[in-house]
Amino acid sequence: MAELVVALCLSVTVLALLYIRATHAGALWRDECGVLHLARLSSFAEIARNFQHEAFPLLFPTALRIYSYIFGTSDAVLRLFGFVVGAGFVAGTWWVMPPKERPLLQLGLVGLNTTFLIWGTSVRGYGLGSVLVLITLGSAVRALRHPTFLNGLVASCLAIASAHCLLHNLTLIAAMTIAAVFAMWSCGRSKEAVVVCFAGLACALTVLPYAPSYLGADWRMILRVPIGPGWLWQQFLAALGEPSWLMRPLWLSAGVLFLIGAIIQFRSGSASRTNNTAVVTFLFSFCFLALITYFVFLRLLSYATHSWYYLALITALAGSIDLLIVFTRGKWLRIARLIIALAACCAIPFGIVGAITQRQSNIDEVARKLNDASAGDLIVLNPWFIALSFGHYYHGTAPWLTIPGISETGFHRFDLVKAKMLEAEPLTDVEEKIQSTLVSGHQVWLVGGALVLENGRIPVKLRPAPDPEFGWNTDAYTTAWSQQIGAFFQTHALSATVVIAPENGVNNYENIPLWVAKGWRE
Repeated sequence: MAELVVALCLSVTVLALLYIRATHAGALWRDECGVLHLARLSSFAEIARNFQHEAFPLLFPTALRIYSYIFGTSDAVLRLFGFVVGAGFVAGTWWVMPPKERPLLQLGLVGLNTTFLIWGTSVRGYGLGSVLVLITLGSAVRALRHPTFLNGLVASCLAIASAHCLLHNLTLIAAMTIAAVFAMWSCGRSKEAVVVCFAGLACALTVLPYAPSYLGADWRMILRVPIGPGWLWQQFLAALGEPSWLMRPLWLSAGVLFLIGAIIQFRSGSASRTNNTAVVTFLFSFCFLALITYFVFLRLLSYATHSWYYLALITALAGSIDLLIVFTRGKWLRIARLIIALAACCAIPFGIVGAITQRQSNIDEVARKLNDASAGDLIVLNPWFIALSFGHYYHGTAPWLTIPGISETGFHRFDLVKAKMLEAEPLTDVEEKIQSTLVSGHQVWLVGGALVLENGRIPVKLRPAPDPEFGWNTDAYTTAWSQQIGAFFQTHALSATVVIAPENGVNNYENIPLWVAKGWRE
């Protein structure tokens, strides 16, 4: 009875926090606008040609396309999409549990996690992909306990859907497949192990058509940075949630219970071929394999990861820990699990309200201000990727361009940025348009501001990529371009005024200033 009460309290609390987030998130930020623009292209064939620019396989933009055509693209409707995904997670935690068992650690460690509440509910594939991988895990457990054709089919279909929604999930599906094969083989179920091998192979084959698009994208070199295990581990710890002083001990406590529960089950007097032992073996093996495969994948990817990259992993880990304790004998383990969940429910919500009520972006306010700009004015976006969200909200008559100038701004066109990195003078065309606008007496609006160096410091000017010092590092080029455009305004504009400054209560990823420059001097 106590578990039911705490599970219900956790579910209601998570749903309440999801509602708070949905009603306070505000405008979409650039990553959300990018995938929305992709989903709204003129045809599915166009989506298939461009999906690799937004990091998600075809299932997610297709789902978003259907949703947006039915319900529209207003901010409120799209924030409702995030709420529905979050509510799906809550429902999924109940679904994956065996009959008469209640989800506790999944709701406490993930449902109250700021990574989930902020990034899992954004208009991106990380939240839906995490929900799918969680219910895939639950389906795999059901198939282990009750190896019927229907249970196997459901688990296989969910695994395929998981991989087609979020490519990161392919590493988790691989870990599940290996863990299931090992669990069944160790329990003498070799025929079923062979079937699982073929199911895992079938899932991998369905993802194979994506290979040419991903492997053929030579522009990915500008996103790769030298990262090591230490960097990945720190990002993983950050993804465990805020406040970190409370969330990390709760995760550590849950992990200790997980290890103790596995040891108890393996050393118990129960027959080694029972379904419970197979399930515990599967969950125990999966957690370790998932950590290894996921971190190897991120290491090979070599992107500067953010907390949302780890959402699917921590969702699967929390589900595995919760399930393993349920299938393990030991009343005190269940009591400890209940205490951890109760502590999370009582303490965490009060510490995260400030984070989940932050607006995702202020770009709507910037665009609203510029909707009244004169048709003779010029709007300059620095850096270029601000254009993804600005283009979604701006409806004025003044022309706009990016730094550096690129032709497609609906989603992340790193291929065009790479082409600019290869140029010796990539900002010449932008500077000429700024000059002509200021000479004519009109204003130049600088969205995103610029890096203005003091004390006569000269801006960095990198050579055409790869630069001898910075190589293909796109962040280095972006910084250099911002310094150069800042020096250009400092030298030639008669005045530059801050119209909108970064404000409190807006996420740092897109808290955009707005400057206006007037007059020209040689």
